[in-house]
Amino acid sequence: MDVFSHALWGGLALGRQGRRDYLAAMAFSLLPDLLGEGVMFTLALLGLDGMPSLAQGHPNITQFPPWARTFYNFGHSLIVFAVLFALVWWRRGRPALPLAGWGLHVLVDIPCHSVALFPTPFLWPLSDFKVDGLPWGNAWILVPNFLLLTGGYLLWLRSRRTGAARD
Repeated sequence: MDVFSHALWGGLALGRQGRRDYLAAMAFSLLPDLLGEGVMFTLALLGLDGMPSLAQGHPNITQFPPWARTFYNFGHSLIVFAVLFALVWWRRGRPALPLAGWGLHVLVDIPCHSVALFPTPFLWPLSDFKVDGLPWGNAWILVPNFLLLTGGYLLWLRSRRTGAARD
């Protein structure tokens, strides 16, 4: 899924307790792509030796060195997310719901990435298994995503207005 949709879904699903939670949920929803594609595309833009050129189009994950792909694997792993979420919960004594935006990102990516381009390594480091899903740019994914986001935010705004009118 595109990064903007990830941020909007994270905010809508996990950040409705207030502005701070909303922004934190959006940020955690962006984290996997910042760690993965963000690092890789920054390296490609810098034109470092051994990095693919963006002039030939969207590079495949296999064109990057293993150390750079590790960032992607780390950020898109439900295993890594679950361990860190549990540690934060244990430390705080309660769950940090905005942090769950990270897990939501990975769950959404599993069926919305094909193995041809940035497949989701959701079981890393325990397994290399990946799902060959529909790419998020496919109309069957993109159109419902935008419609559901629009509907979700309209309902949220409506509920906030009716709640404020009752006060």
